[in-house]
This record gives sequence, C-alpha cells and structure tokens, in this order.
Amino acid sequence: MSNVSVLVIEDEITLAKSIAEYLELENFCVKIASDGVDATLEISKKIPDLIICDISMPRMDGYEFLKVLRSNSKWNHIPLLFLTAFTEKKDQRLAMELGADDFISKPFDFKELISAIEARLQRHKEIQGISNIESLLDDEQRQALSRIEILSSNERKILRMIADGYKSVDIAEFFFISPKTVENHRYAITKKLGLKGQGVLLKFVLKVKNII
Repeated sequence: MSNVSVLVIEDEITLAKSIAEYLELENFCVKIASDGVDATLEISKKIPDLIICDISMPRMDGYEFLKVLRSNSKWNHIPLLFLTAFTEKKDQRLAMELGADDFISKPFDFKELISAIEARLQRHKEIQGISNIESLLDDEQRQALSRIEILSSNERKILRMIADGYKSVDIAEFFFISPKTVENHRYAITKKLGLKGQGVLLKFVLKVKNII
C-alpha cells in the first residue's frame, strides 16, 4: 500500500511502535500520536488516509477524538478504526453511532488488522468514486441512481450491458430472449428509474457505468 498514510493513536507506546513497524513492512507510511490531543495536532499538519485509534487514552479519549474528527468538514471523510480492549456491545454501538468505520478488539492478529484496513480503504475509495460521479449528474440522474437498488438482478445486468455498448440484439442473444423483449425491459428500467426516455437512459448509464 505504497503512499497510503496511517495515523496510529495509542497511548501504549510499545503497542503503537509494534503496529507502526508491522504496517511499515506492508509499505504504509505511519505516524504515531499518544492521544486525541496529539492526534489533532498531527492531522492539522497532514491529513492521513486512515486512522487507527485506541479508545481509553489520557487527555482526549477515542470517543472525544472521533467527535472532533467528524465535526470538522476537512477531516470527517477519514476512515477510522477503533482498536480497543472494550468488548461490550454498548461500546461498539456507541463507536458506530459516533461514526467509527470498524471496531477491532485487543488482543488482535496483525493480519486481521491489515484486512480491516484494506477493506476500509477500498470502501472509502468506492464511496469517493460515487461522490465524484454524483457531482456530474443532474437532479433527474441523481434520483435515478438512488433507485438502482429496486431493479432486479437481470435488469441490472441489462443496464450494465447497455453501458458497455451492447445492442438489443446482442442482449437478446445473451439472455435467450427476443429483441422485442429486451426493448420491453429497457422501457421498464427507464420507468423504474424515473427517467424520461431511453435516450436519457443511455446518457445516464454512460455516466454511472463504473458503479452499477
């Protein structure tokens, strides 16, 4: 994960160094902060791609730090994984309510930690991609994107094939149906998405083809 920066917030310095050393072996760029106060100063200097944060810390604990993070418009997009000895469901629920992205209990396996980091980074990338695409859509297209989930699995496949440039005759051959049936599906998809014509449908799928 070259060039991916991770901020580790942990008051147990031995554990913090162990995490940093392991992540550096995996080619992450790592900074360490001993609590939420130091972490806030660190982020002010450089915004990391992801944060690993203990909960029980002096001065500013993990919960308070997360509140600060999510209330700052420049920082609230940063994925945060809580790393803690707290295992009660109420602690996990509070963490998620405050906006934590994951919750890893101590003791943990470093491979588990890497898997969690990679999953969060991938999800963050997907979300950012959707946000970037949404900024290119008009109101009608944004509404259509929000309705994608109501399509059946076959309708989603047809939509992806349209985006990839397949003609109705090609789609019909793939599904062993008639071209007329494909046209009926296209009409139904257009109506379900709230679009005002199949020409509009084509323009829409070309814009969102990477996320449907």
